[in-house]
Order: sequence, then C-alpha cells, then structure tokens
Amino acid sequence: MLSIEIDAVAYNAKFLKSNTNNFNTIESIYTLPAQKKYSKHQIAEYLYNEFKVKHIAIGDVITEDETLKVEKEKVQDIEKEVEYVFDNIIADRFIYLNEYSLPLISFFSKSYNDNFCTTGISNITITASGDIWPCQLFIGRNEYHMGKIDFNDITNFDFKKFNKVSDNFYKIKKSRFSECQKCIARYWCVKCLGAIQKNNLEENIITSECINIRKITEIVLEKLGYYILNGNFEKLYGNLRKTTKGIEDKFLNVV
Repeated sequence: MLSIEIDAVAYNAKFLKSNTNNFNTIESIYTLPAQKKYSKHQIAEYLYNEFKVKHIAIGDVITEDETLKVEKEKVQDIEKEVEYVFDNIIADRFIYLNEYSLPLISFFSKSYNDNFCTTGISNITITASGDIWPCQLFIGRNEYHMGKIDFNDITNFDFKKFNKVSDNFYKIKKSRFSECQKCIARYWCVKCLGAIQKNNLEENIITSECINIRKITEIVLEKLGYYILNGNFEKLYGNLRKTTKGIEDKFLNVV
C-alpha cells in the first residue's frame, strides 16, 4: 500500500467491487501531504494494477488551507502529464480523467458548454435539514442559499428564490468574457465556481490559473498533431473511443 490515504481508497474500492458488477472508475482526491510522498502517476499505476479499472481520476483538493493545497505543476511537469495520458491511451490501459485528458476528449466529442460549471444549474446539494445549495462548497454562504424543503409540506417551497439563484449561475458564461472569447481553451475549459471564495463570482473567474489552462491545451493539441503526423491517429482515436464509451457516449461521437 502507498499510504493511509490510498489505503482508504483501496479499501472502499475493494468493498464496492465485491458488491457490484459495474465497477470501472476510481476517483481520488490529491492533497499536499500526498504530493510530498507520491506523484499522481504512482497512485494511478497502483490503482490500475490493483483493480484494472479503465477510468482513473485523481483531482486536486479544493481548499484554501495551505497545509492541504497542492502545488501547481511547472511546464515540464505538464508535458509529462500529457505524455502519460497519451501513452496510456495508446497502450489501451486506462483513461486518466483530469485536466490533461479533457482537452482531448472534448476535442473529439465536438461538444461545447458555454458554462464553466454545472453547479446550481443541473447539480445541487440538499442537506439533511432540507436546505438547498448549488453544491457542497457553497454551504453556509447565505447569498447562494437556494431555499429549504419542508418535508412535511413541500407545496410551500419557494421556487422563485430557487430559480433566481440558479439563473444567476446560468448567466456565468464564457461568451460573456472577452478573455474567454479569444482563448484556445474555451472549447473545454471548466472552473469550479465553489472554489472562488469571494462573493462576486463573475469578477473573480478570470485568474492567473487561465495561463496554466491555456498551456495545457496547447501541449495537448501539439501532441495530437504529433500522433497524426506519425500515423498513430487511428489507434489513438479507436482506443479513446472504446475506453471513454464506458463513461458517456456523448463524449466521443465522431462518425
């Protein structure tokens, strides 16, 4: 075992696998303590070798706690991450679901979502007390409270309040930002709105992180061009389509 954190993921994965026949994805949260011990690649390799799943996602923890917040990759690290994504697709092993594979998956799907995040639009969080929030990261931020369900009388629910908050999230679109309109990453870029700690989401959505997102996109597309020129496109696309089909057919619908 790699560490206590990975032990926990592995334990839960083994439990679920023993109780279901449809088990092909593992997601794990990456924190600074884990980063100091192991790379995401080491964790992904362990999970693949242990469970032979086809979809592995290792996401950075969303927090302002400096003891947990992950250090961002440098350009040379981004290149290694992208190479790792392509290598595993070509080898028909697994899809590494993260910001390094999303540009590739979205490119082939030919789909575009103008919203950065589905929170408050198609996804909501309902607490045990019946309070509704856009997602768990907004709990306690009263300006984003979407209403409360009275389980004894749901007819009194305030849909006007719910729709107002939802509409405000729906209006946060890439097409409304001049920076996004000319950005190479616009076709796939996603941002966690809950991670923005300041109240005015629209004024704080364009950040220095955009530079990193653009660099990832450039490297992914350059790598795709390399595979096309070297005659490996059909193998890359075939394996990607086959493996991603287990997640969602709409990701890859190129005819």
